[in-house]
Amino acid sequence: MNYTPFDGTKISLTANRHIYNSAVLVDQNYTMMNISGGIQQRLLQRVFLGFNGGSKPPLLQHDRQHRAEPEDDYFFVEPSIAVSITRF
Repeated sequence: MNYTPFDGTKISLTANRHIYNSAVLVDQNYTMMNISGGIQQRLLQRVFLGFNGGSKPPLLQHDRQHRAEPEDDYFFVEPSIAVSITRF
């Protein structure tokens, strides 16, 4: 989801979930879920300053009864600077 409250400002939120089948264990799937958000602000005419962050847990193992055995989550922070070289 993206939201632009002002010209030059962008706020984003992303969440997803993927299910993978196990190549080794029979009748077991792996689910990976993550969420992240960020903000980007235009400074001057061609310089953009951004900041993203979120959480990405490791793979969660599910058996036939769909019991989840989560491990430790980890969090990330990504500052960024972008420069637009051309006007188009």
